[in-house]
Amino acid sequence: MSISLFPQACPIAKDVVDEHAARVTAGLVVCTLGASLFFRLPALTLFLTVDFGLRGFGKSAFSPMGRVARAGLRGLGVGSKRTNAGPKRFAAKIGTLFASVVTLALLRHQSSIALGVGSLFLSCALLEATVGVCVGCWMYTLLPWRTDRRDVIVAR
Repeated sequence: MSISLFPQACPIAKDVVDEHAARVTAGLVVCTLGASLFFRLPALTLFLTVDFGLRGFGKSAFSPMGRVARAGLRGLGVGSKRTNAGPKRFAAKIGTLFASVVTLALLRHQSSIALGVGSLFLSCALLEATVGVCVGCWMYTLLPWRTDRRDVIVAR
């Protein structure tokens, strides 16, 4: 069950994504990021960087975590719940940035930076996985340039 605490701005993009798969993917991110931070494994956060990059820049069909989530849901017979892809892509781009920062911090043995940024990142992924609150999606709705101005009709 999703809790809608934040305003929605639709339509944003012309395509849609599966909300259930996004939540399962967020759960996989929580596990991977948690292991990476606990064991100080930059390879795992590098994997997350690539995976978030694929999802954030329109190549979600190639995302390993997304593929696992969709296959698992299909295997369990869970139907899809469609939502606009624009905010999810924006959130994935933010995830790419966070994963990159954590990766670099781990590679440079800067544990406090890795844990600080990683904890914030982990909290956001945990919110998405457990209660369906996408912090990146909410941030997207606050941005003034979030829509394609060619599609906006201004009444005068």
